[in-house]
Amino acid sequence: MVTRTAKKKTAKKKTAKKKTAKAKTNGAAKKRVSRAPNGKPRRPAEKNRDLQNTRLTDMPAGIKHSSKTKEPTVDKASSKRLEIEDIEVRKLQLTFIGPHAMTNRFSEADLDKIEKDQTSEVRTKKTKAELPPRKPIEEFLHHCHICEGKYMMSWHEKGKNTYGFPAVGIKKGFAQVCHKLGLSANMIDIIRFMFVHGPYEGLIPFLHKNGKPVQPRMQRDAVYLKDAKKGRIATPAYRPVFENWQMTVQVEYLPMLISKESVVKGFELAGRFIGLGSWTNERGGIYGGYTVDPKVIELPPDFQFENIR
Repeated sequence: MVTRTAKKKTAKKKTAKKKTAKAKTNGAAKKRVSRAPNGKPRRPAEKNRDLQNTRLTDMPAGIKHSSKTKEPTVDKASSKRLEIEDIEVRKLQLTFIGPHAMTNRFSEADLDKIEKDQTSEVRTKKTKAELPPRKPIEEFLHHCHICEGKYMMSWHEKGKNTYGFPAVGIKKGFAQVCHKLGLSANMIDIIRFMFVHGPYEGLIPFLHKNGKPVQPRMQRDAVYLKDAKKGRIATPAYRPVFENWQMTVQVEYLPMLISKESVVKGFELAGRFIGLGSWTNERGGIYGGYTVDPKVIELPPDFQFENIR
């Protein structure tokens, strides 16, 4: 049996809970009520008018409000024109000297083969018996960056070409060494404020000391290709190696961001620890290293880079 006292206690608890819930509801409602400066609840019309007045008073100088469009308009009389001052740009000419360098250009023949396979409606995978025999001389020439000449020629005619290396790769080596030494948070910031000119559509030629083009020798190495079924497959690669080379590198930079001495020092470190081309010191190889000739030429501001072709 439930006594009368227990019933009263239960009723009191229920009443207290209802009062607490009602107080919370009223408090939340009070928080949501927008009030005017005089403390009274704000009407929707007054709220919108005060908001409009606030926007009008917060307009910066030179901005007027149009009554027709209700959008801010710029006062032409008080607006200021953007003025950009002249920024000093300097140009240097450096000479890189290296014992040997290997290049590994992605050939146009391989690119055409990939494009044809991906754009054709029917893709057929050729078997090993259907593949044409490899041509080492053509593969060797296609791995070269040719400044002047052509790719499809015989072994005895390869001496008529002028070979080079992309200027973008040289600038990337400079950015890599600066990034790895902690001089910049990322490589993009370094690449943006420096320009390395390549006179042959972005290529810088390999030359001898007498100015004649360096002719490469063909080197055969074993490389490993990845296959989904067979794993690593060994195959020979025919790549060019340039010996006793030097190249003239013209650089444009901003002295407000980097000094002349830092530019020269950066390329010296890049030649020692990064290199250019394939199988460099960075990759555990022996090719692509170079030194910078101490004779650095400062080019005049009005100097125009030469574009050949």
